[in-house]
Amino acid sequence: KLEVVLDAAEDLLEEKSQDVEFLLVGGGVRKGSLKENARSRGVTNLRFAGPVDKAEVFPLMEESDALLIHLKESKAFSKTIPSKVFDYLYANKPILYGIEGEGKEILDSLPGNLYFQQENSESLAEAINKLANNYKEYATKAEYNRDFVLENYSREKMTEKLISLLEDLNSI
Repeated sequence: KLEVVLDAAEDLLEEKSQDVEFLLVGGGVRKGSLKENARSRGVTNLRFAGPVDKAEVFPLMEESDALLIHLKESKAFSKTIPSKVFDYLYANKPILYGIEGEGKEILDSLPGNLYFQQENSESLAEAINKLANNYKEYATKAEYNRDFVLENYSREKMTEKLISLLEDLNSI
């Protein structure tokens, strides 16, 4: 529900407490209506980029001060780790995340990232304000995100874990 992001952007714009700009990257069937809704409400701190391939995403992430993972509530998402979690961790930026399940557990374990309730724009706005007011602290802590993902979730590490699991099963 990207309306949560739209509502939070509007709240932050009205508060004038933070100079925050959102860039939503991608397509999606509701992009047009969301874009029109933002325009009609005068939400000028929310911009939209079209779909880009993965090679183009990393420079956009590098230019960003923070990254946002927001997925709708779904039992499927609570049982999987969205690939964005790993991509965003690799970027070494503070991550604002509204997800559940194992992806949330991973991000919860790293201090440079902030959780917000998935369907709650006020929770997202509060997390953004907290990040903005303590940006240097969160950015410094987020510098360990890449090391964490490389040490725990690289292809090599995952292959080692799989081999170990298969060896354990073979010994039964």
